[in-house]
Amino acid sequence: MSEFIRAKLKAWVIRRLDHDAEDIVYALSRYWNRVDINRIPEQDMCEFVARFRAAEPAWKELKKKYRVRV
Repeated sequence: MSEFIRAKLKAWVIRRLDHDAEDIVYALSRYWNRVDINRIPEQDMCEFVARFRAAEPAWKELKKKYRVRV
């Protein structure tokens, strides 16, 4: 799941397509507990969450799981 989100995030950063964003929000909100935060570029994800607030709760939970400052 981590690699899927990482690849979709990379694609979203480059192309800014809505379907990539929808895939990220869906996967992150459903499977956040299976994601390795070390595989996700934090800068890109912070930018993504700023634009797509639906991903924010899952991203915060993931950061809490890994004890990263929220």
